[in-house]
Amino acid sequence: MRQRLASWFSQLSVWIAGGRFVSLLFPRGALLARAIQLINEVELVHNGGEARRHQVYAALIKQFPSDTKPSIALAIELAIQER
Repeated sequence: MRQRLASWFSQLSVWIAGGRFVSLLFPRGALLARAIQLINEVELVHNGGEARRHQVYAALIKQFPSDTKPSIALAIELAIQER
């Protein structure tokens, strides 16, 4: 199912870009692995869920400045689902 969604996102991004290929969202493996690691580390802190998500988001933006913000946000969502 995940591969099918990735394919649809890819096709949608090509359509939006007017035929030019654009890597829209799907996060790289290193980004996703680090997001999973940070989610597991932040689980131990007793803050609200949105505060923990923001901590992970801020850390990933600093560590992966070349990745798009939607890609980072998707990596966090996928990491949460992997738990």
